[in-house]
Amino acid sequence: MIFFVNQILLTVEQLLAKSAPFSDVMRIMFYSLPFIIAQSAPFATLVGFSMSLGGMMSSNEILIFRASGFSFIKIFYPVIILGTAISIGSFL
Repeated sequence: MIFFVNQILLTVEQLLAKSAPFSDVMRIMFYSLPFIIAQSAPFATLVGFSMSLGGMMSSNEILIFRASGFSFIKIFYPVIILGTAISIGSFL
């Protein structure tokens, strides 16, 4: 997200340097939000899932699931389904 905010600020800085009206600059920032969200949502999802699965691994929850008879595929079904849905939504 920091990368994309930096990109917006650089664009806004160039527009303000050319003395563009503030309302137009705000409109351009608003119109660039869908692109930023579409670019950052899959990466944010990946980081979130990685952090949650890492926490589950460190507290041995994955080991408990495996000892209960769950396969890795069953454990990661929600991750696979939600990740695919967010990626498709972001693509559309």
